Amino acid sequence: MVKMKIRVVTNQIQKTVTVKKKTGLLLFAILLFAFILFISRINKYGAGFDEYFFYQFAELNLHAISSHIEGISFDQLINFYDLKYYGPAYIILGEFLLEKIQYVFPHLNILHAWHVLNFATFLSGAWILFVLSKRFVSEVASFFTALLYLTQPLFWGHGIMNPKDTPFMVFFLATVTVGIIAVDKIFDSVQNSGQTRKKPFLQFKNKKIKAIIFAVILIIGVLLLIFSADRISSNAISKPVASQFFTKIENSSARSLLYSAKTIIDAGESKGITLSSYFDKAFRMINTIEFYFIAFSILLLAFLLMLRVTSAMRWSVFAAFLLGFTMAIRVLGPAAGGLVGLYAIMRLGKKSWKFMLPYAGIAVLVMYLCWPRLWVDPINRYIEAFKVMANFPWPGVVRFENGEFLATQLPWYFLPKIISIQLTLPLLIFALIGLTIAIKNKFHVHNEWRKIWIIVCWFFIPFFTVIVIHPTMYDNFRQFLFIIPPLFVFAGIGFEELANLITNKNVLNGVFIVSLLPGIIAGIWLDPYEYVYYNVLVGWTGNVGRKYEADYWNTSFCEAAQYLSNNAQEGSLIAFTDPMVASIFLECASKSFDIVVERLEHSKISPDYSVVSTRYDDDIDYFRKMQPLKIIKRGETPFLVIRSK
Repeated sequence: MVKMKIRVVTNQIQKTVTVKKKTGLLLFAILLFAFILFISRINKYGAGFDEYFFYQFAELNLHAISSHIEGISFDQLINFYDLKYYGPAYIILGEFLLEKIQYVFPHLNILHAWHVLNFATFLSGAWILFVLSKRFVSEVASFFTALLYLTQPLFWGHGIMNPKDTPFMVFFLATVTVGIIAVDKIFDSVQNSGQTRKKPFLQFKNKKIKAIIFAVILIIGVLLLIFSADRISSNAISKPVASQFFTKIENSSARSLLYSAKTIIDAGESKGITLSSYFDKAFRMINTIEFYFIAFSILLLAFLLMLRVTSAMRWSVFAAFLLGFTMAIRVLGPAAGGLVGLYAIMRLGKKSWKFMLPYAGIAVLVMYLCWPRLWVDPINRYIEAFKVMANFPWPGVVRFENGEFLATQLPWYFLPKIISIQLTLPLLIFALIGLTIAIKNKFHVHNEWRKIWIIVCWFFIPFFTVIVIHPTMYDNFRQFLFIIPPLFVFAGIGFEELANLITNKNVLNGVFIVSLLPGIIAGIWLDPYEYVYYNVLVGWTGNVGRKYEADYWNTSFCEAAQYLSNNAQEGSLIAFTDPMVASIFLECASKSFDIVVERLEHSKISPDYSVVSTRYDDDIDYFRKMQPLKIIKRGETPFLVIRSK
């Protein structure tokens, strides 16, 4: 009897492991297919309205970092419009990866290389959501949540051309997910506190080897202190030494070893190169050597420490690094740490401070290192960025329910409605069911339903805050994409509840597939304007017309460029109403055109063509005497109008 029970349990475990492997592999295969599909159509996707500025901002931040490494003042390099208030961590990472992306895909230009990185980041969000959902529901239900995420046209579109909101959403999701895992690991380690501890790192019987290793570590430590002090004090240590060294070079005789250096300096001075130039170059070299030595020493120390700490400690450090990086993407990043901290209090109780103090400390340090503009005055500049981003000074109007509103005077129900009409209906239905089930089962401690309160807070605190305080909102709700992942978790709970009620597997598989179809079909039809998605509650995208925002990031200018490249003569004069959209157009054009920008209702110029967005009804107000040539639209919802004389 006992053997029979053991066999049954063993078989069940094997089946569970097999399901997990198959589900994970299938999800990976689907994500790979999605990536290949995107790559095959990458030329169809145009740039967002301010993408180019954002990528230039990335280059300036890299310039600032390289200048800092050499000890050169860099502050003026990153006062770049209002982008200076955005955390640059993601785009700095992107700049490092662009060269690798273009090596793998050599035919890509800079814009498309960025789109590859953005889309890969978006796809990683599906996997992270899969991992997070498994802490609440089964493997299959978690798989369902990941596919719901992947088939949201709104997310797919923003995942390509939005380097601001989608990466922040994904890193916010990753921060909360890894933070929850880290807290659970710590809880398990506390429960098993009697486990065998690891032995000290240096276990050598030979005393000479021990002495050599100790001496090396001591030398590295002393140099680390000296170099760190020198950089902090603006080269107070190295300047006197270098000054004496240059003096000896100037006074060196022909027989001296330093005489060859003197001849080089004298030759340079004869060409107008001053001694101070050599002095500055020497300090750039000194500062560079010091920086890399300090960085290498700290990384080596961190690596050695990570080898000896527990798995729970490694997860905690990883969670802190993710939080710091997320904080350096947007000032709302600390909210992710707040959710993790709340869960730590609920899970660890009085011992939570042992996790939270190093967690917050490492995160703040990482944020500081990843945000060059904070290096000069971290506290004041962070507060300044927070104030600006909390009420962003956007001067435009928002099209909503066939009316135009100032970005600070939208109706109180703007966010609830715009979320409900831009996400697929199956997601909303399953999320509502799941939320109801989650709250109903909140007292089931053995199922750890207290985790669900973290997910509830993640969505509802910012949701109701927006309703109450009316912050600046524009471009629909793209700034609040980061609050949407909880809806997928709730949807997974709802799907699992339904799966428990449906005994027929074919029926359940049918529900699974049908739930994904609205997003898949709409995505195919809207391509490459997936982010301009509205669901059946407002009659689908094609019937929205001018009632809501359409192509508010002007990505349709790329299709306009491709159309005129095939149908207009080279050198034709093309008129636009904004210089930024003109640059998007030129990037996608395969012919050379003459460009003119004019924003007058009664145009004083006579272009061959005009290309005007339908946003703000500009296509009605400008160049209206010209004849419509082509309207880029979906259904009855226009994005852009091309006119000819």
